[in-house]
Amino acid sequence: TPKKSLSPVKSGLMTNLKIYPVTLAMLMFSVIGFILLELNSVYFVEWLIFLQPQGNQFLSLGETLNNGQIWRLFTPAFLHFGIFHIVFNGLWLWDLGRRLEIVQGVWPYLLTVIVIAVTGNVSQYLWSGNAYFGGMSGVVYGLVGYIAVRKYCAPDPLLNIPNGIIIFMLTWLVICMSGVLELLLGVGIANSAHVGGLIAGMLIGALASLRARLNKH
Repeated sequence: TPKKSLSPVKSGLMTNLKIYPVTLAMLMFSVIGFILLELNSVYFVEWLIFLQPQGNQFLSLGETLNNGQIWRLFTPAFLHFGIFHIVFNGLWLWDLGRRLEIVQGVWPYLLTVIVIAVTGNVSQYLWSGNAYFGGMSGVVYGLVGYIAVRKYCAPDPLLNIPNGIIIFMLTWLVICMSGVLELLLGVGIANSAHVGGLIAGMLIGALASLRARLNKH
């Protein structure tokens, strides 16, 4: 079995695209979502938010899904509100996402990302009742949860990130949930998406750990 390793950025875009197609696609669409919001492109943004708009209101979740717009369960992850939002999520997604894409493989990793994103987005909507939210941070926290579980239950060299990173991300989650940032910065934070993504990632990580252990015996 060839040794798994991260491809360095200097290896070139096309090489990285072949190795990390899902991670790079998520980054690309996140940048597009950020640009659309910055340009106030309402028409395009309305196709990415959680519920289907109808005039100045939204259809219910059931009506939205009955109309076949199931992609809305996932696409809010591409919307980013401000440069700090896209840079923070983008850097963590690039670092953590590449690791999982190598460890899991492209298609299992894509499924993992979809499950985490949908779980986080649905959690945020059910908790807040607001359809206008976004960001890849729920996915990032799902990756953190997956790695944290695998790190201790079924270690893999590529997932052996420093404990300080996990502690930092969990501390940042608590800070966000405290409401301090909303008070100081005047911005809303999708805390339920973070928590939902984290839990989904941990559960998927637990299943992957069990499978990895069984494969060793």
